[in-house]
Amino acid sequence: MLKALSKLKITVLSLSLLFGYTHTFEVQAQSEKELKTTIKEVTVFLNKAQLLRSGVAQVPKGNTTLIIKGLSPYLDANTVQVTGKGAAVLLGVESGQNYLEEHEMPKDVLSLRSTLRMSQEKLRIQEGELNTLSEELLLLKNNQSIGGEGSSLTVAELRSMADFYRTRLREINRLKIETLNAIEEMKKSMAATERQLQENNAAINRNTTEIRVKVSAMYATTIDLKVKYVVGNAGWVPVYDARTTDTQSPITLQYKAEVYQNTGLDWNRVKLTLSTANPTESGQVPTLYPNYISLLSLSPSVSSAKFKKTIRAASSSAYNDDELSEVVEEQKESVASLAGRTSINTTGLNTTFNIQIPYTVRHADRPTIVDVQSLKLATYYSYSGVPKLEKDVFLTANITDWQEYGLLPGKLNVFYEGTYMGESQIDPQSIGDTLQLSLGRDKKIIVKRTKKEDFTNKKLIGTNRKEAYAYEISVKNMKKENITIDLKDQIPVSRNGAIAVELMDRDGAAFEKSSGFLEWKLDIAPSETKVLMFRYEVKYPKNRRIGSSY
Repeated sequence: MLKALSKLKITVLSLSLLFGYTHTFEVQAQSEKELKTTIKEVTVFLNKAQLLRSGVAQVPKGNTTLIIKGLSPYLDANTVQVTGKGAAVLLGVESGQNYLEEHEMPKDVLSLRSTLRMSQEKLRIQEGELNTLSEELLLLKNNQSIGGEGSSLTVAELRSMADFYRTRLREINRLKIETLNAIEEMKKSMAATERQLQENNAAINRNTTEIRVKVSAMYATTIDLKVKYVVGNAGWVPVYDARTTDTQSPITLQYKAEVYQNTGLDWNRVKLTLSTANPTESGQVPTLYPNYISLLSLSPSVSSAKFKKTIRAASSSAYNDDELSEVVEEQKESVASLAGRTSINTTGLNTTFNIQIPYTVRHADRPTIVDVQSLKLATYYSYSGVPKLEKDVFLTANITDWQEYGLLPGKLNVFYEGTYMGESQIDPQSIGDTLQLSLGRDKKIIVKRTKKEDFTNKKLIGTNRKEAYAYEISVKNMKKENITIDLKDQIPVSRNGAIAVELMDRDGAAFEKSSGFLEWKLDIAPSETKVLMFRYEVKYPKNRRIGSSY
């Protein structure tokens, strides 16, 4: 019988034990033992995170309740899973809030508390020194009568005593000023520390969560437990850097993640996985109900304001020298990136990024930047200009075959030739087959738009007035390579039957009548200048006036 039990694994019996209770634990008369565990793995979803803890316990013969203390107050009791190995049987799992014990303080809070305590001790010492100086000053003032009544002192003795009082009083006043200044600086520093401590403490929920695992062993044995659970107040946000050196090179897209967590505990050197899944979204197909309309009374409406919290990113220093040396050795000629240390797994529903090197993610208001992957994407470049609105030409990078990389909507920082060009957005749901990134203005392409007065006139024809307009666009390529440029302009569009607009000359432009847009696609050689011209006429009743931006 004992031999059979020794082969029994907790894993077999733990699959159905995924329940929890929300209550405050009370001391029970049965055998209890605290189980020390550490966080080994963290899977961060877009909202929430799943933690894996492990620990080893020596349990005696009989029933034992193993208590895992000091867990995040944001633990979801319905997600607790316990598995393990050992010659014991798992009887049940409970989880609940403990309002009597505080969770382990984060390192930044402990450091601030220690700093504040030392400052308070130094302040008391300085205040004591100030009090001593004040007492000495009072003593000197109360003993200014030299020698008492009837005493006769020589001039030298009087001078000596006067010098002593003068020197000592000056020294006391100087020391008092220095001490007062030191006290003032200490109080300012302590006030700043207290404000930071209050801000950090505000993010920490004082109660903790406990998990109780009940096991039964036929004899004293060792068991190895693994506990999984989901916590709130955690997640990640994608952010991207797009870099290129010239118009002949592919775009390098650096995929990063801003990982945030305010769970009350640091995740120290954990195996980190990022998942594009969002457990807060319902998996249930929505039900469509009838949409009834009715008359409403005329009453003031109340609008609600929405606020968005800005995430400031702080880089993480989560690695030791041995781990980083392997990465640096592979990339000696440039600063090494950890983006290449990621494996990607894509399923039909979501994508996971498995970070190969342990990360530390602090409990903090600022997120930790995690390098996910670095991609070289096939790119073709084009130039665009709207000379009516801007005298400059803009360089655009066009990227195809980007869909396979699991990109999510996020902020995009654009760098060209080592210079930051600005911020854009990636929205995979709206950008279609080609991802277009604006790389900014190119001053080496000169575009000029001028009105041609020779073709511009106004005249009366019967009951109508006719106005003719002409514009010339010149483009000069000052670069050393051929360019392809897309130029756009427009003529006005009439929405009134009494106003007629006719395009007389478009110089090879594609024309969209409904919008009035003109578009030229030009190939221009180095140092070459191309000139375009378009003309149009507007006819309307002579006793009326028209308005337009043309």
